[in-house]
Amino acid sequence: MRYKIIIKILISFIFIAYIFFNIDLGLLAETVSSVRLKYYFIAFVILIINSVVLAQKYKIVMQPSGIYQPLTELVKITFICRFYSMFLTTVVGQSVIRWHLSTKHQEGRLKFITVMVFERSTFFFALFSAVLISFFVEPGLNVKIIAGYIYPLLAAGVFILLFFYFYLNWTPLYHLINSILPDNKKNIDNVLINNLYGFIGTFSTYRKQLKTLIIGLSLAFMWHFLFLLRVYLLVCSVQVPLSFIHIMWMASLALLIQVLPISFNGIGLREAAYAFLFRIQDLPPEAGVLIGILLFSQMFFMSAIGGVLHLFSKEQ
Repeated sequence: MRYKIIIKILISFIFIAYIFFNIDLGLLAETVSSVRLKYYFIAFVILIINSVVLAQKYKIVMQPSGIYQPLTELVKITFICRFYSMFLTTVVGQSVIRWHLSTKHQEGRLKFITVMVFERSTFFFALFSAVLISFFVEPGLNVKIIAGYIYPLLAAGVFILLFFYFYLNWTPLYHLINSILPDNKKNIDNVLINNLYGFIGTFSTYRKQLKTLIIGLSLAFMWHFLFLLRVYLLVCSVQVPLSFIHIMWMASLALLIQVLPISFNGIGLREAAYAFLFRIQDLPPEAGVLIGILLFSQMFFMSAIGGVLHLFSKEQ
C-alpha cells in the first residue's frame, strides 16, 4: 500500500513539473491578480451546500442497509473525510474514513461497502449523463473530435448502470439473470467467482428500493449541477468567456479524469486536465491551471474545517 501512495505522489509531481515548464508563469501570476473574489466566495458557499447534499444522499442510500446516522453527523463526516483526503489518496480518504465513522458502534460495516458502491454508481451515472448531454448540445468541432473518442465509452457506462438499476427493480430481469447463474454456487471451485456471487448478493439490500434509487439519483444530479455551477463561478472569477454548456462538458471530463487513482488527491492531474481542455478551446492554459488551483484551494479550506471538527470530536 505504501509503494502505491509513493507512486501516486511521484505522478502528481510529474504533472506539476510538466505544468511548470509548459505555461507562462508571468501570465499565470497576472491572471491570479485579476481574480474577482466575490465569485470565489459564492462558489465556496456552494461547495458547503454540496457537502450537505452529499450527506443527505448518504443518509438516503444507507437506510435500506439499516445503518443510521443523523444528517448533522453525516455532514460532519463529510468535512472530516475532506481533511483526511489531504493526507491520503482520494479513494482511501473519502471511502475508508467515511466507512469507519459512519458505522462506528453499529452493525453492518460490510454492508456499508455496498452502500458506497451504490452511492458511487449514482455519482458516475450523473457524471456520465452530464458529459453525454453536453456533447450532444455543444456543436463545436473540437468537442466533436473529443466526443468521437469518449462518447461510446460513456454511453456504455450509462447502459451498464441502467442495466444494474433495472436488475434491482424489475422482477422479470432479476429472475432472468438469476436463472442464468448456476444454482449451486458453493460447488464452483473458483474463489473469484464465489466472491463475485457474494458481492452481487449483498445488493439484495437494494432490491425493489425504487424510491431510494430515484431520490439517490436526484441528489446525485443536484450535486453535479451545483459542482458545475461552482466551476462556472470560478471561471467567471478569472473572466474567461465560457458558457455554462462549455463548463458542463469540460468540468465533468476534468472531474472524471481526476477520480482516476493515479495521483495524490488529484494534485497536478486536476490542473493539467483543465489546462489541456482550455487549450483545445483556444483559451490560455494558464487560466485552466488557475481554475484547478482555485478548486484545490477551496478543498483545502474545507479540509481545514474538517480538521477542526475532528479535533473537537468526542471520538478520536
